[in-house]
Amino acid sequence: MNKDNYNKAMDKVKASDELKNKIMTSVTSGRTRKNRININKMIAVAAIFVLVMSSVYLTTLLRNPVDKDIADEFKITGESDPNNQMGYILVLYLDGYSYEASGWSSYSINENLENMDEIKGEKIGEVTLDLKGKTYEGTPPDFSSTYGLGTEIYEVKGVKRENAVLMVSREMNHILYRSRKAVASVSEPIGLTVEEVFNMISDAPVISSVELRNEIDGSWMRTSHDGRLLNLLNSEIRDKDILNHEEMKGPDGESGYRIPINLMFEDGAVIHMQVYPETNIAYIFGGYINISEELADKLEELYRLGNEFSKITDIIGYELNELGYFQFVNHATGDKIISPAPQWSGEVFYSMLNYYSVDKSSSDSDGNLVVTVNLGESEESSKKLEIYEGADNNLFFKVDGEIYKIVKGSLQYKDLLMYQENYTSY
Repeated sequence: MNKDNYNKAMDKVKASDELKNKIMTSVTSGRTRKNRININKMIAVAAIFVLVMSSVYLTTLLRNPVDKDIADEFKITGESDPNNQMGYILVLYLDGYSYEASGWSSYSINENLENMDEIKGEKIGEVTLDLKGKTYEGTPPDFSSTYGLGTEIYEVKGVKRENAVLMVSREMNHILYRSRKAVASVSEPIGLTVEEVFNMISDAPVISSVELRNEIDGSWMRTSHDGRLLNLLNSEIRDKDILNHEEMKGPDGESGYRIPINLMFEDGAVIHMQVYPETNIAYIFGGYINISEELADKLEELYRLGNEFSKITDIIGYELNELGYFQFVNHATGDKIISPAPQWSGEVFYSMLNYYSVDKSSSDSDGNLVVTVNLGESEESSKKLEIYEGADNNLFFKVDGEIYKIVKGSLQYKDLLMYQENYTSY
């Protein structure tokens, strides 16, 4: 893939966490760190985070376009540019489909990778062909992946294999979602209807709710149970053929702004869809469908509602450009750090916190104070944010004597340690 294609790809990619974008920006920004080992470490971490990005054109970008005449043949053609992260995106080919990491689906199903016994089901097999850093033509065979040889593949407990699988390696574990049919060229028909996909990933393929996701960082904004919206989704889109870009033969599927949503099924299965209301087109499972104006309008209504809950940064009240002071105190280690670059430290800190919605708790919560952050225009004019570790290892916050808990997802003390090591000082 050449640089222009890579840049175009990155324009379409949305990370699972804004922090991951900030990490990638910071480690490539040319800033001098106090510890060169930390730079190399964070570049490696950032590279892994880039891998979990998902793009609506990932099928096109993972291989060079090939002629239909050789579409059924698969061959590795060479090595990809080592500076091109797209050659390392996490992907698994299994049962004729592409399984990919998806930030859009974060914390929509049980993703507790720390307690593997909770989620690891029956073993499916192992990676037999390593595609990492390779260029190739045609459709990759089953059990080929950008994971290393021998990486184990498991079912996820309570989730159909056709919806998601668990990859277990020495370095990191990931849940990958069945995201599209594996095709050899952009012109190859997908050959599926929406209903076939629904039946594939769910044993109870009735849409029971809709999650609105943030277009910038993929975070959860609100969940809708609106009856008319659910009726339209369940009745209108099922019989639609999923078309590739050439088959659409209409307005550009990516014209105008997009509304990212997750369709949630009665059995807990989830599928991501992106809606372009200005053209009444939606992108789902690697292709496009047309939707009615009424459905587009209902989804615009949902979009206009925005976040159901606040972010803790809203409650703190300082904008990034106002930060002239940033102090980070780790009560567990005894470290007390005053950042020499408050806006730089604050930018990553805000991005990490902004991924999570919070709600005020009506009662006191048991927990240990692990971190205190003082930030503001100056030391004299600053706000104190106390961060506690709860019994479930999830963090909660105290601002001006009020307790705020994370509504969805999990932020833990180890995440603050990683942040402290790399973003509180040079």
